[in-house]
Amino acid sequence: MPYSSHNEPTVFAPQTAQKGAESPVSYRFPALELLECSPSEKTVQDDSTTQKTILEVLENAGLKAEIQTVHQGASVCRYDLAVTGKVTMRRLEAIEDELFFRFMSQGKIRLTFDPSSAAQLRIELPKEKRSVLSLRGLLEEEAWNTATSALTVALGRDLDGAPVLADLSKLPHLLIAGCAGSGRTVMMDSLLLSLLYRNTPEQLRLLLIDPTQVEFASYNNLPHLLLPVIHQCKQAVAALNWVVAEMDRRYALLASVGARDLKGYNRLVNDHPPAQALAPIVIAINELDDLMLVAFRETEDVLCRIAQKGRAAGIHLVLSVQNTQKKVFTPLLKANIPSRLSLKLITMADSKTVLDCTGAEGLLDKGDALYLPVGAMTPLRLQGAYISYEEVQRVTDFLRQANGPKDCFDEVLLTALRQEAAKKTPKSKTNLPSPTEEQEGEDPLLNEAIELAIANGSISTSILQRRLTVGYGRAAKLIDRMEQMGIIGPPEGQKPRTVLIDAEKWAKTGKNNL
Repeated sequence: MPYSSHNEPTVFAPQTAQKGAESPVSYRFPALELLECSPSEKTVQDDSTTQKTILEVLENAGLKAEIQTVHQGASVCRYDLAVTGKVTMRRLEAIEDELFFRFMSQGKIRLTFDPSSAAQLRIELPKEKRSVLSLRGLLEEEAWNTATSALTVALGRDLDGAPVLADLSKLPHLLIAGCAGSGRTVMMDSLLLSLLYRNTPEQLRLLLIDPTQVEFASYNNLPHLLLPVIHQCKQAVAALNWVVAEMDRRYALLASVGARDLKGYNRLVNDHPPAQALAPIVIAINELDDLMLVAFRETEDVLCRIAQKGRAAGIHLVLSVQNTQKKVFTPLLKANIPSRLSLKLITMADSKTVLDCTGAEGLLDKGDALYLPVGAMTPLRLQGAYISYEEVQRVTDFLRQANGPKDCFDEVLLTALRQEAAKKTPKSKTNLPSPTEEQEGEDPLLNEAIELAIANGSISTSILQRRLTVGYGRAAKLIDRMEQMGIIGPPEGQKPRTVLIDAEKWAKTGKNNL
């Protein structure tokens, strides 16, 4: 791979150059010295007292146990035990409660039981002093340097300290879920920088979508980008529609040469110029929640098409979500994205939605994660690497300065994107109104919301969300508007709002004035 950890940036001539053509300008890779190195990648603490306490708790519960192995990760120690005695769910719950009482200062304890394993009982206990892992440490590992796939990314380290790498070409798509403060943004930065440290613009194309407008700002104008970082939801949907068209075009090219995937196609066309090799496309979407709430049906349809057919065409999705409800991470989308990485989540239901099992609700913050790749039966616990904003900025600044910023995009693509985004998006119950639509007139669901309130005799935002299938923001605006119209009364704490008019009065005067 065109990768080096020496002080001088690597100079590499892309392999996609055509035979007999003039050699392209060499490409300079960023040096690892642009990244910071943690003082210690892993700390080993003396846990003899902890082991003694664990065995004492098990003995008090009527179980004889023997600690077989101890795995000390960056933030968690896992104790694998063989137990003798009758293990019941009630006993396991009592053991977990007692352990939490004994070690409550260290945080949430995770306990799993597998009677078919030699290490039947596994206890994961947060360490008193957590280690900070660096991305540079992962990129210096032999496993990283010997990886053959250009789409290899570094996710973190497992409880034994071994690097956890993922190949996007095999996943082939990845969902990253986590609540605020869990480390989702840092995980996305680690993934994107991993790709930038391995690939030239001829080997990889990036499409970045960020409705927040701040998280991906450092990556703007990189030479790898297909388009400027997209912030507007309409433009995002239009760009994803373009990706679907590009995917169909690539399938036609694969069929024309008899190839089954992008790798096979590139191997064939490199020997038969003037046909050109195709670069994989990685689509990274930050805060998928916003995109789904604004344009639910369009976004779900296009993402599912890409997820279903994108692998052979070399198109891969990396989605980041905070809200894991079914209206965001829908069952259809979930069925097409089998590889998932969950950081800390709020509830057990959220964990079951993302991983199909519990556990993510008991994770720590700042990069503690459960990773479930496609084909795995149980999730792997890992600690993600920490990377600061300054490190991201140094790497991206170097790429822009050494190789030239992407200040000129394909005008045909940009024009098509603007035209598609300018089209009026069809309204649906799950679409939030745009600011322009709000200024032009009332919310189209206001009449339905008023009739619902009158029929119920009282109304609240939660009722509107459930019955009208809208988000909290839109439901709250409908409540405020009905209060301004004098249809409902003022708030009364946590109680639903009182309706001040009846159906007969609304039928006579209300509808005509709306």
